[in-house]
Parts: sequence; C-alpha cells; structure tokens
Amino acid sequence: MTPERYARLDELYHQALARPAEQRDTFLAEACSDDEMLRGEVLSLLAAHDAAASFIETPAIAAAAAGLAAEYRPIAAGALIGPYEVRSLLGRGGMGDVYHAHDPRLNRDVALKVLPERFASDGQRLARFEREARLLAALNHPNVATLFGIEEWQGRRILVLELVQGSTLEQRLMSGPLPLTEAFGLALQIVDALEAAHDHGIIHRDLKPANIVIRPDGVLKVLDFGLAKALAAPDSSDALTRGTALTEARMVIGTLPYMSPEQARGLGGDQRIDIWAFGCVLYEMLTGRRSFDGETQSDVVAAVINRTPDWNVLPAAVPPLIRRMLQRCFEKDPRQRLRHIGDARADLKEPSLDALSPPVSSGKRIWGAAAATVAAVVLIVVLASVWSSRPRTEAPSEPVRLTTTLASNVSVNRGPGLGSSVAVSPDGRTVVIAGTGKEGSQLYERPLDRLDTKPLAGTERGSGPFFSWDGKWIGFFADGRLKRVPAAGGAAVDIVKVPFVPAGASWGPDDRIVFAYGGSGQLQAVDARGGNAEPLSPGTISGYNPEVLPDGRHVLYDSGGWVHLLDRLDGRTTRLVEGSAPRYASGFVMVNRGPTLLAARLDESRYELTGPVVPLVQGVAGDSSPGGGRRHYAVSPGGTLAYVAAPTQYSLVVVAPDGTERLIGEGAPVILNPQFSPDGRFIAAAAARTGPPDLWVHDLQTGTASQLTFNGGRAPVWMDDGAGITYSNAGERGGIYAQRMDGRDAPRQLLPLDSFNWLVGWTPDRRTLAYGVMEGAPSSIMAFTAGQSRRVVGPGSIWGGRLSEDGRSLAYYSLDSGSFEIFVTPFPDGGTRWLIAEGTDPAWAPDGHEIYYRSGARLMAARLDRASGIRVVSRRVVVEPFLPPFYDDYDIHPDGRTLAMVRPTGSTQGREVSIIVDWVSELRRLLPAQ
Repeated sequence: MTPERYARLDELYHQALARPAEQRDTFLAEACSDDEMLRGEVLSLLAAHDAAASFIETPAIAAAAAGLAAEYRPIAAGALIGPYEVRSLLGRGGMGDVYHAHDPRLNRDVALKVLPERFASDGQRLARFEREARLLAALNHPNVATLFGIEEWQGRRILVLELVQGSTLEQRLMSGPLPLTEAFGLALQIVDALEAAHDHGIIHRDLKPANIVIRPDGVLKVLDFGLAKALAAPDSSDALTRGTALTEARMVIGTLPYMSPEQARGLGGDQRIDIWAFGCVLYEMLTGRRSFDGETQSDVVAAVINRTPDWNVLPAAVPPLIRRMLQRCFEKDPRQRLRHIGDARADLKEPSLDALSPPVSSGKRIWGAAAATVAAVVLIVVLASVWSSRPRTEAPSEPVRLTTTLASNVSVNRGPGLGSSVAVSPDGRTVVIAGTGKEGSQLYERPLDRLDTKPLAGTERGSGPFFSWDGKWIGFFADGRLKRVPAAGGAAVDIVKVPFVPAGASWGPDDRIVFAYGGSGQLQAVDARGGNAEPLSPGTISGYNPEVLPDGRHVLYDSGGWVHLLDRLDGRTTRLVEGSAPRYASGFVMVNRGPTLLAARLDESRYELTGPVVPLVQGVAGDSSPGGGRRHYAVSPGGTLAYVAAPTQYSLVVVAPDGTERLIGEGAPVILNPQFSPDGRFIAAAAARTGPPDLWVHDLQTGTASQLTFNGGRAPVWMDDGAGITYSNAGERGGIYAQRMDGRDAPRQLLPLDSFNWLVGWTPDRRTLAYGVMEGAPSSIMAFTAGQSRRVVGPGSIWGGRLSEDGRSLAYYSLDSGSFEIFVTPFPDGGTRWLIAEGTDPAWAPDGHEIYYRSGARLMAARLDRASGIRVVSRRVVVEPFLPPFYDDYDIHPDGRTLAMVRPTGSTQGREVSIIVDWVSELRRLLPAQ
C-alpha cells in the first residue's frame, strides 16, 4: 500500500467514524464510487473498530492497514501459479483478486481467483470450501462460469475458472432498463443456470448484476456459484452478523438489496433465496432501478423485510403473466414463493400472454351492469338460463362402458389434496385424470374419441382437476395455488393462493370457483379470472368437495359424514343425505358411502331429495380423511361417469436386495404402515377386512401372522427390545397406546388425544415420544416428555415423521409451499430445518446417513453429510416404478437393503379408470320420476 493510499484510507476512516453508523455506508458509497476496493478496506477497519475500541488509535489503524496491504499485494505479471502464467490483474473484491492467466498445456486463457489469506487459517472453512468446489466443478453448463480446478500457492487457495470476456449486467444497467425482449432472453439464461445448479444441490446465495457477465455473442454467464456458502465462516449464518463478521458477511454472504427476507433476518435459506434474488435482477432489468433500496443498510433491510417493490414502475408492456411470476418471486414467506426456478421458464418463453384472460362476452357485461341494480334472485335466474343453454351432445339410449389405463409407470394421484383425481368435461367427451409418474404428479387427458391418454402441458404437480361450466377451462391445484389452463391447450394461469391442503373445487355458471382447503375444510369462493378468495356465504362454512348446482345459488358439500345443501343468498344450510363427495347431473345427486356410489332424485323447485337413495356402483377408489371422504369419481351434467375402481385386495411383500419378492400372508382390503422389528424377524402392519384396521404381526421365519389389537390400531412403532409395540388409535378412546407382544396385558394408553393423530417414534432413552396431531386445518408434530407436550414442527400442513436412530433428528414432509417437501430438523428442539427433497414419506436408513423418500413414482434415497447441519451429497433411485396405494406404506429392514412394501393386487390396479357414457339413462331407469 502506497503512502498516498494509506493517507486516503486514514482520512476516509476518520471521516466515516465521525458519522452515525447508519450513515457510513452511504458516505463511503459516494466517497469511493470509483474505488470499490478502497471502500472495502475502510469497511474492514470500521468493523474492526466496532469489535475492539483500541483500534481507534492511529497506530492500530496502521497495523490493520499493513495487514490489508499484505493481503491485497498484487501478484506480479509473469509469476507462475502451478502451470498457469499470470498476465494481469483483472479486478479486486471482497472474495479475492482475479487475474488473467494463461494455461500453456491447453493453450487457453483462464481466470485465477486468489482467495483472501484470512480463509487459509480456518481449517473448517477450507474443508467446506473444497467440498463445495468439488460440487461446482461437476456443474457443466453453458450459462455457468466453469470451475476448472483448485491450486495452492504460498499458502493461499486459488480457483482456476473459465475466463469470461464481456460486460457485467451491472455495467449494462448503468444506461437504464433493457428492452423487454432482451431482458426476457437474459432472464431465461439465468433461469437455466440456476436450475442446473440447484439440481446439483448448489445455491448461489449472492446473485446480483455484478455477478452476471454478458459475452459479446449474447451468451450470459453467472459467476461465483456456491462460493458464498463455501467461504462463509462455519459458525455464521447466511445473513448479516455483528462485529468483525459484518464486512465479511457483506462481501461473502450476500449483497443487501438482493438478499431475501430470511437472509436479512439471519435465518439462512434454501434455493428459494436465489429465486428471490432472480426476481430482484429481473425487476432491475425491466425498470432500471433496484427493487429494494435505501439511504442506509438499515433502510434496505427494512425495505426487504417489510415492503414490496413498486409495481407501478414496471413498463406497461410487461405481460400480466410476467408480473404474476415476479410477484411470486417476491413472496416474503419462502413457503409461498415460486418453488422451483424452472417454473419461471414457461412464463418467460411466452411474454405476450395478455390473451390468457378469457374474453368477456357482451352478455356477461350486461350481467355485470345489472348486478348493481337488479336483485340477486334475478341474477340467479339469468345464470340458470345460461346453464340450461350450455352445449350438449346427443347420447345413446343405452349406457356404453369402457376403460382407460394410464401408462405402466403412472398411477392415479393419492395426493396432495382431499378431492377427486378425476374430472369429466361438461359435454362428456373428455376425461382428465391426475396421475403420479416418474417426475411427480401431472394432469392427463383422455378424449373419448382416442384410445390413449396424454399429459397436459402446464399442469405439472397438478391435482384435483375440475372443468369450467362451459368446458373451456380446466381448473386444478398446484404449487400452493388454484390454477386454470385452457382445455384447448395453453399456459396455466394462477387464480389464488391455497394456504393448506386442497379439498375439492367446483366452477359455477357465474365464473366463480367454490373450493375447500385444510384439514377442517374452509369453503371459499373466488373469481375464476383471479383475485382474493372470500367466504362462501355470510357465515363461515366448513366442509369438503363442493359442487355448485346449475342455478349458481345452491352448493352441495360434505361435512361430518353428511352431504349438506347451502343457499348462497341467505347462508342457510340443510342436511341432505348421509354420505360424502357429492356430485350433480341432470336432476340427480350422487354421494359416496365408503366405496359405494349412490344416487337420489333432487326436486329443484324445493331443493329436496325425493324418493329412495339407491346404490349404483361398488368399489369406487378413495380413502378416508379427517372430517370427510375422498372418492375418485366425476360425472358430467349430461351423465358421463368416470371413476377409479378400488383394488379389492392389497398385498404385503418383502423385497430382497436382488429384487426378488416374497408375499407375506394373504391379501386384505386394507393394509397400512408396515414396520420391521429391531431384529428384522417380524413385520407389524395395520390391516382390515371390515371396520377400522387392527395391528397384525407377521413372523418372517415361520410365515404365520397373529392379531395384536382388537379395538383399532395403526402407525406402529416397535420398542427397542422388540417386546412390544406403541401405536396410534383413532377410535372412541383415541390417542397413543402400548401393547406387549405376548398379549399378557391389556393395551395401555400413554397419551389421550381427541383429535386425529399418528405416532412418529421414541428417542432411544424412551423418555420422549414424538407424535403428529391435526388441530383443525393445521397439523403439527409434537414431543411428549414427562407428562408435557410441546410443539416441534408446525402448525401448518405437516405430515408423516420419522426419528433418526439416535433420536436427535426428525424427518417429515410438508405441503406448506404448495408442493410436498421433505425436511429434517433437530429433535426435540426444532427450529433450524434443512430441505432434503421434494417428495413424501421419508424414512431413515439404519446408519442414520441416508433418507429414503417417495418422489413421484420412484422410491429414492438421499445420502447425507451430517458433519455440520444436514447436506445432501448424492441421490439414487431405489425402486422404480414405486406405486404403493396409501401413505407410509414401506419400511427398511435393519440390514439397510431389504424393503417391506404394500401394493395393490393386479397389474393395472391404481392405473385404470372406468367410464360409462350416458349413465343418466341408467339413473332414470333405477330412479323413475315420482
């Protein structure tokens, strides 16, 4: 450091020190606008001053400056670092100096990033950095600056990187916003880079325009992937810290205007912090200004945490689809944020999507004007006439029966959600099925004039399909939102957020959608074009599976084992018939009682059922859910019925490491929750032929099975010595119970619970019990110790749960983000959580370093590094296809290689949909008019 530079450093330091702390950053940004390195040096001294008051004296400043000078002393041109010959210094920053160098072996130029010396003395940090560098080196993508290797020179670590020539996005933005087509094109390249990195488990953590270079040929490169995490101090968070860590956090961990709220709060984060930063970068490209800014650091942090970007400054030509995508990037709650960066690709590829909103016909404009002056009853009459004039097709006089079968690696959805996975268009010509395949759930379409099904583009992760009243749109749930997609093909459009598990929806003739969500069922209504959801009636209505009747005024729904009728005008409800999952077609109401589909005539003048309730179809697939029943069937207004046939039998099989299978006992209508004993000799599972399931124990040596409980039981967990089982019971005396294997004692209630619950497991010392409980709409996982329960995870949409062998980690899955995600959190303390994967049903391998989970139609295993926190280091496919019928339907043998799983009997069970065309003619025959 030259005497002149030191004098300037000393001057700026004292000037900044004389100012209030909140004004220093602004002062230095102006004073060092042409020398970012000098600004960093002053900030380093200020941070040191904050940590030690003795640094106020000038000699201490001189010592600190000398240390900085040694660290920032440039490497002379011509010096050799390994095989690389240094040519010139390209730039300097908080993460080190960057040099232009030449590799004579391959005759190519490279960039050398020389890391600051302060990292070389931190062994833990270097070890983590090298692990991250190995991951980054495996990432080969055209939009990511390649890491060629690591060198060591004079005790310092040096990265060998691809030399990217061009200007940074930050430099490009100095002249103002970019044209829309250029901004969208560059944003697509950023999406590609982030998606590739995220797929490799790499998070950038400091995405900003200065880290994005645009080559002269237009190819974009993202720099410094993964280095923010790699170079962070082992005990630091991914956010601002105090004292001497402040400058380091600012230079290494992130940049304030691009930090997510969770980073700014010091909470760290997963790949969704990159999605937030991507939104900041795209907003800046479109507007020429930062999304969050302020005069001081505190102002910026406050803006990130508390405010939203100014949407009014976006150019008017920015399509609504892009605006909605940006808004999802800027969700303060990461659970509501855009889940995958790849989800932004479709929006960016079709920037002129303002035609997505359905055109408003002149008739609807007349209705809208009349609504302000005409009574609601008149409006309903108009809607009823519109419904009655909808297009219909001539049907044959006799019902026609046929079936359609999904592909061999796709099964009908078992979730997420509590509604049907089948929908039929109003004209009865098209069936839509929500299926789960290799890549997760998606909607599939089967027109009746074709023999095959095809996936519907834009419906990835979709569930709970339903048609609009005119058949032009298909509604569905995905990514924590209610969405719609044109039935003729096109991009999906978000309608409204859905905070908990969806539980059915129906599109009325007034173009408002009635839908339900949550464990206790919250009925809401929303405009199909988008907007805020509102309660269905003046009072709060709890229920599931809503069905809007043709008059638009009355709605069927189920609650507490009964179907109810709601009058939307006066809010009055009437209990109509015992059953669940109601549907309407041509004057008939259909309901389910278990797997049986029944029907009765509806008097539409008095809205009462007339005549008997007649059983029509047996064996409709579904499952029981708290407060209601899901059944996979649908019927068109004209009477085309589609339903999934329930398997008549399930089998429990043991799969050896070589793939051979062994059938355990006979099949049963219901088999749930298999669990190996600690010695691997026995399997406990819940099974039922009639009534609620009980626990059975299968001896793998003798091939015999014995019934353990006789008053209900599920979710078994073996005691460590194998002498007994703890289990959950949802019967009249609900709660958690323990039962000895020898049956000498009656079941002992350990914890009484009135609400729906499930058992998770015990810690090895048998002092703490983990269990799940549903508390109305949200659910939680609790820890029960010494007679007291406390919450570990939740409340939210929390499910499953397994404890690691040491009892110190809890794996569970959640739907809070809109997609099922698997997390690990410390037990019983909770707090920090690590995202493992998108999927369900996690289970720990016996060694505690691998988590099995279900991802689409695959059973996967994620290998973990648990040295500091939890990090996924690799993944593998264990079984494919993997299509058990319910939840938590597999277990891992103590040998870590053998599996137990439940599967439906038959090769097409769970994939076949039955269709009956003109089913109404059958109804009229069985239920003649009175």
